[in-house]
Amino acid sequence: MSNKYLQIRMQALAINQCIQSHLQGRKFELDQLNRTYNQVSASERRLQDHVQSQVVQHEPNVNNLVKCFNSLCDDLSDLIQRHHALRHAVAPAKLD
Repeated sequence: MSNKYLQIRMQALAINQCIQSHLQGRKFELDQLNRTYNQVSASERRLQDHVQSQVVQHEPNVNNLVKCFNSLCDDLSDLIQRHHALRHAVAPAKLD
């Protein structure tokens, strides 16, 4: 009975870790962008343009992961309300 709950819970955990990993990478890209913004050589400008394109490219991926995580949170809440989860189970909080 609780196998479905545990399966969804583990999927939510994996997606949450993936989101954190993507956001850490994005933070690194933004830090690099800020550092290169102050230096104005031609190679630095090319690097800045590349980093900006990478940040824009990865944003939809993070948004899709957040939507997937939130839908799993809804599924977990539904299972908890129908008493198909472990006793005293709490669904993870949704992400913005």
